[in-house]
Amino acid sequence: LSIILAGPIFDSQRILTIIRMNLGYYNHLITAEEYGNPPMLDILSNKVRILPNNPFTRIELAKGLFNKGEPARGLAELNKALRLNPASYNNHIIISNMLAEFGLAQRALTVVSRATEIEPNSPAAYIHLASILISMGDIPQAISTYEKALALDPGNAALKKITEKISAFSYD
Repeated sequence: LSIILAGPIFDSQRILTIIRMNLGYYNHLITAEEYGNPPMLDILSNKVRILPNNPFTRIELAKGLFNKGEPARGLAELNKALRLNPASYNNHIIISNMLAEFGLAQRALTVVSRATEIEPNSPAAYIHLASILISMGDIPQAISTYEKALALDPGNAALKKITEKISAFSYD
């Protein structure tokens, strides 16, 4: 911290970001806007240089790049993360959620579909898939996907309620 303060410019945002990164709980404290700020992108880029084979560092950097308005670079980092561990169910779910969050539903659909192939007996994978289908407006397919999740987890009362509510809508 003293090295940072001794620099020519005292940047409280940069110091706060560095402290959060070093404490290890930055994911819970850093806002979407902070992810895209230059100091944070520098830190995330450095993490990728230090841990180039860690998919989560690439996912973090991708989030920062998306927030900064650099989706092409963000997508490149997400693709690298997937290539680092192509059989990781969790990576596919995290990345599909991020893609959906940034309005890339078709790409999110592709990634989450792969998650259902990796873990075909995971109700959560089908729940994620159904939510993306809903965001794309494919309600009938989403209902079918929720029903598949419910078949895998018939005791899930919340999932049953969601499936019933969505199925109750009429489509003209």
